[in-house]
Amino acid sequence: MASLEFVPSEPLLQRMLLADLDEQARGLFDQISALETGPALLRFLRSHPQTYLTADDIAFQLGLAPEVLERDLKTFVQWSVAQVTRAANVTLYCLTSDPKHRCIVEELYTWQDRWEARLTNMKRLVFGAPHP
Repeated sequence: MASLEFVPSEPLLQRMLLADLDEQARGLFDQISALETGPALLRFLRSHPQTYLTADDIAFQLGLAPEVLERDLKTFVQWSVAQVTRAANVTLYCLTSDPKHRCIVEELYTWQDRWEARLTNMKRLVFGAPHP
């Protein structure tokens, strides 16, 4: 059986988790994580990159309060993670079309997928779960 190394502190664990990210992605991760709806909103926008929706529509899809979600959407627009379009007195949001910021978002998701796979493997080692 594999031996597991003890992780002595939460800050050390956080540094280990974030070590794979470049400085810009790490900064964006910190900012998004600090928002009430940040991670869920980013996940939604990434899964619907070409879809323009109102804040109310996105809030409904995510089961979140529209006023909180709209505040975080406006923050995403300021950070160039989302873009806004206004038409016929309706404000619509979608994931940014800026290649630089899209690349950072993709890096965050690649990083998340890698860590999810690592954690699944650790769970298998610790609890003896069968391979899929």
